[in-house]
Amino acid sequence: MKKVNLLAAALLVPFLGVSQSMSTIGQNGANLEALTIQTGTDNVIDVLQEGSGSETMITQVGSWNFAQNHQHGSSHNGEIMQEGNTNVVYTQQLDNGQNARVEQSGNNNQAFQYQAGDRHTARIRQIGNGNFADQQQYGMFNIATSNQFGADGIVYQYQDGDRNGATVNQWTTATTEQEQYGSRNFAISNQVSGMESYAFQIQEGRSNTARVTQRGDYNESFQEQDGISLFSRVNQNGTGNLALTQQFGELNEANIVQQGTDNSVHILQYGMGNTTQVTQMGSQNMTTIIQY
Repeated sequence: MKKVNLLAAALLVPFLGVSQSMSTIGQNGANLEALTIQTGTDNVIDVLQEGSGSETMITQVGSWNFAQNHQHGSSHNGEIMQEGNTNVVYTQQLDNGQNARVEQSGNNNQAFQYQAGDRHTARIRQIGNGNFADQQQYGMFNIATSNQFGADGIVYQYQDGDRNGATVNQWTTATTEQEQYGSRNFAISNQVSGMESYAFQIQEGRSNTARVTQRGDYNESFQEQDGISLFSRVNQNGTGNLALTQQFGELNEANIVQQGTDNSVHILQYGMGNTTQVTQMGSQNMTTIIQY
């Protein structure tokens, strides 16, 4: 059953001479369904569905919001909800069985989602103002989740492979970039407090895990892993701390804990079964470890 609900457009049309919202929906196929509700002014919705079994639900409450959801193929599902003003969402899904969900409650948030392949899931939730999130996924059964509860946060997530998982939780003004290639890799970034901290995680291979938690101001974490069953964990609390881990091979593990100001750690491990634990407290401590 095809279903299109243009409640907002119907309510706004009789009031000539005032700003109006606009909805454009094109559907081609069977069992497609689209629901759109707009209560503010100058909102724009663009929905394109081709194939069968797709579903789109869009809700915009404020004004000057823009939402685009393009779905090609079959068995898609997309939901976009925006309550504030001047929010932007672009979602495009290709092929089969994907799901994308975006929630934005504040103002001036931007969310971009692109998925190609089979049975992906991407979620973006932004509560504050001025947040930016970009999710791209290729392959099968990948899951990307971005949660930003503060203001002016930035998240980039890119996954290419199978059964990878990327999660970002940010409560403050921070930036996280995650890239994963291969299968069954898992990356999680928690930016809890402070401002202007940065986390970068890149993994290639199989069954690798990277975790980072940062509290404070101007901390930076870089995690690079290429291999099988590698594990990296970084926990930083303070100001201006730097952590860099690079691991190549199998079954290597690196753990970094830093608390204080302007501390730095660099860990580089090759081979199999290496383990490193570094804990630094205070100011301007520096550690470099290289293992083959």
